[in-house]
Amino acid sequence: MTLKEISSFPFVDYYSTGSLARQWIKHHFKRNAGPLQVRAYAAAVDFVLELVIKNLGVAVVPKYVAEPFLEKGRLYPIQTGRPEMKDSIWLNVVRIASSSRHPFIHPIQLSSTANRLLKILSLVRPSRAQ
Repeated sequence: MTLKEISSFPFVDYYSTGSLARQWIKHHFKRNAGPLQVRAYAAAVDFVLELVIKNLGVAVVPKYVAEPFLEKGRLYPIQTGRPEMKDSIWLNVVRIASSSRHPFIHPIQLSSTANRLLKILSLVRPSRAQ
C-alpha cells in the first residue's frame, strides 16, 4: 500500500497532541504524512479498537490486541512490505485482586458513551482534500 492510499483513509488516533498514525507513517515511509483525516481521538486502545471495528477509520493498535479480530476477519492489516513498528513503552500497574487468571483482560463491550459518540460521528463525513 502506498503513502497516498494510506493518507486518504479516515483515522482514529489516541491523542491530538501526539499522533501515533503519523509516527507509523514516518516509520514505514520515512517521510511526513501530510494532512490526515482524523475522525476521532480515543485515549484507550479498547476504545480505538471499538471505533475501528465500527468502520469509523483505521488506526494503529498493538498486534496482540488485533490478533483475535484478524483471525475472525473483522480487522485487516495494512501492509507496506516494511518491518513492523516496535515500541517498548511499559506501564506499571497495581494488580487488582481477582479470581480471573487475567484480571485486566475483559471482553470489549461498546459503552453507552461510545454508542453516542458513534452516532454523532456517523453524521460527520470526512472532508477530502482536493
